Amino acid sequence: MADVVCPWCFEKYRDIAIQFRCINPSCTPTEDKEYSEYHNIATPIYLQQRIDPDEGFWGNMMGLEFDAVACTECKTETTKKICPKCHNELPATIGKFKHYNFAIVGSKESGKSHYIAVLLNSLQKEIGEKLDSSLLPVNDDTINRYNKEFYDPIYNDRVVLNATRSVRKHSGSKAPLIFCLQIRKPTPLGDKFEVVSLVFFDSAGEDLDHVDLMTLESKYIAQADGIIYLMDPLQAPAVRDKISGIPLPSENTNPTQVVNNILRVIRGVHRLKMNRKVTIPLAFAVSKFDAVGSMLPVGSVLSSPSRHGREFDKDDFNRVSNEVRSHLRDWLGDSGAMVREVEHNFKNFGFFAVSALGSTPDASGTLKLGVNPYRIADPLLWLLWKLKVITTVRK
Repeated sequence: MADVVCPWCFEKYRDIAIQFRCINPSCTPTEDKEYSEYHNIATPIYLQQRIDPDEGFWGNMMGLEFDAVACTECKTETTKKICPKCHNELPATIGKFKHYNFAIVGSKESGKSHYIAVLLNSLQKEIGEKLDSSLLPVNDDTINRYNKEFYDPIYNDRVVLNATRSVRKHSGSKAPLIFCLQIRKPTPLGDKFEVVSLVFFDSAGEDLDHVDLMTLESKYIAQADGIIYLMDPLQAPAVRDKISGIPLPSENTNPTQVVNNILRVIRGVHRLKMNRKVTIPLAFAVSKFDAVGSMLPVGSVLSSPSRHGREFDKDDFNRVSNEVRSHLRDWLGDSGAMVREVEHNFKNFGFFAVSALGSTPDASGTLKLGVNPYRIADPLLWLLWKLKVITTVRK
């Protein structure tokens, strides 16, 4: 038995509590209030039969696999797993392979949606080639949403994405993007595959301005296996004063306040005392780094491409993290307050510089130069290394 976290409602429970749903369209549907409530549907809808684990046990006794049960009504075998709390469908890999939820957070206009869009495409292509990995969507909803809302606008239409809608201001549910990452690892006895589930949940930046312990965003952050925090440098006063010729975003929530909110949520949900550090790894990434490239000193390590390949390069990470940490002190003009807050409260942290698009869109939101990402996967690769999914370079 093991603990699992639902990628929809982020409730934690034992894997033996996972329920199943009948897949026979002729089976009598029943009212599902929990599913309706999660998706903010006023009138409860009717879905196929739910099978509780203890009821499904008899299906297992009939010779079915551990991941399949027999419907108690029609006796049809089903492998469709659902969350016992919100009744949304779970990945088939849950309870069988490692399952990681990654929180990608930041203030409004920090580029979270663009980061997710380009990161996933890079994991399928050039980063996947370096890792010798495959990235597969676990359901139709993930691939349809990714193509329609993320990939097509950026790569086919070459336009920027619309801002993520706030769940506080707009009714509706939030759906995660769930992928299965397969990494091939050659051994003397043949190829071995490391298989993990990756869950990305895109939240609106303004939803982090005012957080409480009961919101979905709070559960999502507190139950994350790794956090990627994106800070827009163009919202820092010291950077805005030195940059010219680039459309500047509005000045939104101070990044220090966002980090405060993240810490308050995690400490509140887990009842973590102030003298204890948060164990969730934090990748603090400066986004839109292409816009501040002209401010870098000669010989900056940030002028070079990422050195991470099949293995994580700790030397490259240390040089990048140290330089970004140094720049943050100057750009934020806070005498290092932000950096100290991260160091004092997180057990594992790293500083990164990324650019999802590689250039600034024009005034109409068109990407005339296409997409040319910079170090886009570094924060995720660091988290995968911390979680022992990938190894480090041996010297």
